Amino acid sequence: MIQCALSKGVFKRLKSILKREWSALDYIEVPNETWYLDKNGDELYEFDNGIFIAHSSFEENLYEKYGSIKVPPKDVVAVEVETSDDVIHVKNPESIQQWTWTKVTKPEEMEDWLMRRNKRHLQQMYVEQSPPTTAEFEPFLAEHGTSSLTDEILNGTLDLEGFDLSEEMKLLLKSLQQTPKEREMHIPGRMPREAFQEVMKIQNESTSSSPSALHYTLWKAIAEVDDLAEIHSLWVSLPFMYGFICNRHKREIDCMLEKKPGVRQIHIMRIIGLMEACWNAYLKWAYNKHVMPNAEKSGLSSNQWGGRRGRGAIACAMRKLMTWEYYRFVKETVLAFPGDLQSNFDRMIPSFNSIFSMKYGMSKNAARCRAATVEAFERNIRTAAGTSERAYRHEEGEIRLGGEIQGKPDNMQLWAMESSLLLKMHEEHCHGVELKDPTGTMSSKRTGDAYVDDKDTYASAPETNTIEEGVENIQTNAQYWAILITLVGQAFAFHKCFWQGLCWMALGGYYVIKTRDKFEELEVWIQDHRGKATKIEYRHHDKPNDGLGLRLCPTANQKPEFEKRFDQTRTLTSKIKGTSFKIGEAWTALKVCVLPAVTYPFALTRFSKRQLSRLNTLIEEAFLPKLGINRKMSRKVLRAPIELGGIALPNVQTIQDQKGIVNVMRQLQLGKEIATDFRILLAQAQLDSGLVQPILDKTDTDISYIEPGMIVHLHDRLDALDGSIVIEDQWCPKLQRIHDESIMEKICKLPGVRPREIQHANQCRKYLRVITIAELSTLCGRYIEPTRLDGRWRAKSRLRWPRQPPPTGPMWDIFRRLVKRAFCSKNMNRLKTQKVPLDKPLGSWYNVNRHIDYNAYRTKNIICKRSPMEGPSIYERYETVGEANYFTRQGDRYKLPFKSHPISVTEGREGHFHPDNEYDIVEYPTDSRHETIEDEEIDTPPIDILRDSEELIACSDGSYDPIEQKAAFNWRIVTPTEQGLITSSAPVNTNPKYLNSYRAEFAGLRGAIRYMLKHELQNKKITLYCDGQSCVNALNSNHDFTAASLERAESDIIQSTQKMMKEFKDLTIEWVKGHQDDNDDTNINDRPLPVRLNIQCDLAAKECLKNCMKPKKRAPPLEGAKATLYLGTNMVTAEMSEQIHYAAEAPAMMQHIQDHLRRTNETVQEINWRIIGRAKKRLKLHESIRITKM
Repeated sequence: MIQCALSKGVFKRLKSILKREWSALDYIEVPNETWYLDKNGDELYEFDNGIFIAHSSFEENLYEKYGSIKVPPKDVVAVEVETSDDVIHVKNPESIQQWTWTKVTKPEEMEDWLMRRNKRHLQQMYVEQSPPTTAEFEPFLAEHGTSSLTDEILNGTLDLEGFDLSEEMKLLLKSLQQTPKEREMHIPGRMPREAFQEVMKIQNESTSSSPSALHYTLWKAIAEVDDLAEIHSLWVSLPFMYGFICNRHKREIDCMLEKKPGVRQIHIMRIIGLMEACWNAYLKWAYNKHVMPNAEKSGLSSNQWGGRRGRGAIACAMRKLMTWEYYRFVKETVLAFPGDLQSNFDRMIPSFNSIFSMKYGMSKNAARCRAATVEAFERNIRTAAGTSERAYRHEEGEIRLGGEIQGKPDNMQLWAMESSLLLKMHEEHCHGVELKDPTGTMSSKRTGDAYVDDKDTYASAPETNTIEEGVENIQTNAQYWAILITLVGQAFAFHKCFWQGLCWMALGGYYVIKTRDKFEELEVWIQDHRGKATKIEYRHHDKPNDGLGLRLCPTANQKPEFEKRFDQTRTLTSKIKGTSFKIGEAWTALKVCVLPAVTYPFALTRFSKRQLSRLNTLIEEAFLPKLGINRKMSRKVLRAPIELGGIALPNVQTIQDQKGIVNVMRQLQLGKEIATDFRILLAQAQLDSGLVQPILDKTDTDISYIEPGMIVHLHDRLDALDGSIVIEDQWCPKLQRIHDESIMEKICKLPGVRPREIQHANQCRKYLRVITIAELSTLCGRYIEPTRLDGRWRAKSRLRWPRQPPPTGPMWDIFRRLVKRAFCSKNMNRLKTQKVPLDKPLGSWYNVNRHIDYNAYRTKNIICKRSPMEGPSIYERYETVGEANYFTRQGDRYKLPFKSHPISVTEGREGHFHPDNEYDIVEYPTDSRHETIEDEEIDTPPIDILRDSEELIACSDGSYDPIEQKAAFNWRIVTPTEQGLITSSAPVNTNPKYLNSYRAEFAGLRGAIRYMLKHELQNKKITLYCDGQSCVNALNSNHDFTAASLERAESDIIQSTQKMMKEFKDLTIEWVKGHQDDNDDTNINDRPLPVRLNIQCDLAAKECLKNCMKPKKRAPPLEGAKATLYLGTNMVTAEMSEQIHYAAEAPAMMQHIQDHLRRTNETVQEINWRIIGRAKKRLKLHESIRITKM
């Protein structure tokens, strides 16, 4: 408790130093005039009870009476107007009077202004006559959205043709019909005691809790006593069980906060509602534990982010970045319309939300209680002067109040459910973007990505690829989204909306991005639900969209984000410099406060080494003196891992590597939408590079000549760390023949070639649509035809290539010269019109898929010649008779025969064809970098004994030696009568530093399951025993993996094993107590079969451990893990961030130790660094730093 109190004191002090200055609301500013003119936007602003209403111009100096809430720009001028029934006339449009403000400091006057302002703010959608507030829609909101009409909507029995509603509103109501699966969803009205205790336990005690002044300390104390918690959980549940309003729950406090630091203007204020803690507790339980999980099971939109588990801001931002990068690769037109909603939660309708809640299982009484309570709120105002005695509420005869109140725990979930249905409607009626991999087998479609209320609407130009088509489509898509959001009472905040995009023009053999002056006549206008049109601002493609915590540019420009992080770092470190910290406090400030804030977006940034060095300099100048470290001390020593004598001083470049690689790995292993988009993007980058080895696996080849972005950055950083990522079933082109090579790989290795020349050569290669030299050469594999080096020929490829304009003459000259240097160096002086012999003729064809359509193919006895008919591929089939060397027509076929390869043919007499090439095909070589045998020492009697048995008993065990840093496993499979024993032992191949018995146990379980699946034993009743209780629990868990759960140790092997387990009909994994023979002399034959098998597995695993050698090659990736990270030859299975840090910082420290101590690498490696690390970690920080200095 003492340590906890001290920690709280430290964090409180750090918060007061590093957080922005904040003070209670002791004054507000109110404008002195009523009418203001924006001459640039041609809008007139009216100040109405604390908010501004924008009126659009329709003639000179004349403005519409109807308006909508909008924040005016800073350069408006005060004007005088006269109004009539139809229009507003500006009398002095030439005015230059700037707006002025009055500071209101009297508490009573502040409360009066804020009450009027908040009331008008919550009335906005009713004033604007938003669709769900009209008289036509009122019957659907009767009884707080729980009337018989709601039952008919949910049952799908309501005939909507009799209602005067828009077609879009009818579609929305139809989409609320419950599916059979949703009709079975029922949420209990009674909150269990355990749930009440859990909610109160995790609640932060310092959080403001209740208008009734019952502090969370009291609620947490109640939750500690089971009897009291039982009573209070029942008491909290009663209003929701029976559908009534508890009077104590009706009181709500509007806490007024600044939206922008230091800005107290009344129209730029934020309302955070303070409600009763017990009421909030029930909503947390109901929506977090029941309603939202039900909605996820039912299938929410995959394009909705925020308010959902595992779908945070970084994931959404990553998807947006990949969308832009994909279109930069394929050079196709794409546009985006980032649209922010106006006062999102304050425009939601509680009664309408009852229908959404009931769709996913909430009872009618609980939905009625929730909505009725919100609509009956009596709202006080809280400022620096305290809580007002007066309250405002909906009065009879007044305009109704809407809104769900920010601060209520169910708001995010409610909007996620609402927006998900709207997004699905948008996807059904609009064409957005479609990402396709080069083979066309994988695609990702969407009309936008929405993070809570901020949605980026997308549009492409699939027919013409012109900016004109793109602008037309983005306006259509954005307009339809504007219509859909009004169905639930929402509206665009037009002053925050803009559009930007990428469109292309051919220039010098490249596609370059068009600038605004090339299409300045194109504009985007969006209408609201009453027909008022607003012109949307265009933003340059190199300017960022500042959202989701980082600045995203369509061109991946990193400068705006770096400037933001540099200013943030400078501000934080300047505060640190002026304080007196103890060493421990300074370290806490660095690790807990400064670095998390500065490096928040580093999972997606790709700052250069120079930029990161500037950030490091700011941080080190501030913190090294506080840590008692001389600023001239070697950084490689300070940043080194603790076990090597360093203090692991954070290096922002390493942090960027850690966050970026871990983020990619977790998303790939999760295997959902982002993984699909990443795999498509990676496949496109693979095609763009022209390499035949996976570019994230074989990272030593330079790919700087392709489009810069996430993929190139990840490739380069993996290369720097001697790392690689192996992605399961990732597309990669193949070599076609023996002696075949990638054109670009060979060109990149030529000495003296400038980067621009490599880019020119790659442009020519993409225009030709070839990847390897076999695709460029003749079918005999000996020459390159002259037409294939000057652009007169293009391969008939089935791949989806990026758009590529014809290269220029000088580009072809460079391409021809580099190809000759790489593949025809003995015949460099051949004329352009002559075919060029290859230095090394190509050999046999590989049995692989080919993306180029050749004219003819052959097997030993069949020739398939492509039919000249247009349409789907049809092949004329020719066969040979006996040993004859001619082939006769035998009909047609639609698929090529197995193991066929391209040839050229010569037509003979009577329609016969003679092949010009012999049949010569071999299998593709395997990857020699992996261990090829995963299971060793398998004793395999006739497998028929196991196949004939209806039931099998299996057992596995692992063994681990922490001194030798080795692990091994053994598994056994028998029938219940102990016949047909099959056993296997093998070492566990992963990073020795992170080996443990946990991994060994999992390896044994997976080995047994994998063997049974491989030998088709999955349909039998199988019981598999293991003495690792945690392993058994992990594999028997039915929870879906999330990005967070995948960060746990050994998640890769758990995921891989669980995937295989799904193939079994009746597989049970049970725990058996291990080592029962240690202190028991019972004869082994007298023990139960599972115990005997466990003892035998344990002995065999130890024997294998004693005899096995550490593997020299890296372990093969686990099937089902989806992606595997390697650092050197070590598979990373645990502590991924720590291993990346070691790979980044340890080599420099090892070299420093060798140079400083004058020792060889072998001598340094013999030192037991783990012991040093363990000893150093036990020391206090100042002692560890002292040793590092030594």
